[in-house]
Amino acid sequence: MRHVSAGTLAVLLGVIAVIAPIVTSIRLAWREALAYESSVSLSYGEDVLRRAEETGSQMAAGIRLINDAHEAPCSEPELAIMRKVDVGSSYIQAVGRINGEEIACNSVGGVSPISLGAPILTTERGAHEWLNVMLPLADSPVTVFALQGVAFILDPTLVLDVPTEGPNISIATFVPSSANHTIFSARGLRPHAVRFRTILKGSNLTFRDAGYIVTIARAANIDIAVITSARESYMLSRVRRFAYIFIPFGLLSAAGLAWAVTIISRLYLSMPSVFRGR
Repeated sequence: MRHVSAGTLAVLLGVIAVIAPIVTSIRLAWREALAYESSVSLSYGEDVLRRAEETGSQMAAGIRLINDAHEAPCSEPELAIMRKVDVGSSYIQAVGRINGEEIACNSVGGVSPISLGAPILTTERGAHEWLNVMLPLADSPVTVFALQGVAFILDPTLVLDVPTEGPNISIATFVPSSANHTIFSARGLRPHAVRFRTILKGSNLTFRDAGYIVTIARAANIDIAVITSARESYMLSRVRRFAYIFIPFGLLSAAGLAWAVTIISRLYLSMPSVFRGR
């Protein structure tokens, strides 16, 4: 009975020695795949944030240039400054003078006023924003951002024009300070498929949700955040790649441990015979 118990224990230890390294290898492959996918998703968000912050800097510089000139509103000298700001900006489509809910003049259409209606939201810094607005001077919906009497007309898709590794990766920008996380622009994102979470300025967060790997990155200096969403199938393909690296090492470790358990078990089982021989 003693030999049977020892033999059973040896088999059990042998099974553990074989399985444990392989399971550990699979877990390492899964963890590395998740870390890599999170890093890739974060790189998309950081690229979009860089573009958004660059746009914010260009708008701030434009406001200073226009207002510090103290030209008569919508005069030809002020329109000339607006055109200068427009041409020198990467993502700004047009610049105008805002008067209440109306663009009184702009760098493209001159002094032709354009009615906007009530703004969709007001950011924490007091900027008014109109989203998905159709204007005579644009062929597609635009975003209008107004602060300190100056209006900026933006193509919301430009900041999202970042290369991704597949068609099922979605990106969107949203206003983190708004109660309903108002979306600025989206490329393939289904907002109902993921949960928006509030995070600190200048921080980021990655989590799994409803079959997606979701990354949220929030700008440090402007009221905007980016959410990226990729199907977990991307991560599963990476798990297989990392498994090709980790599992062979796991098999080698399993073989080594199994050999060690076998040797130790034989020594243990032979000890009673040795004592009896004495």
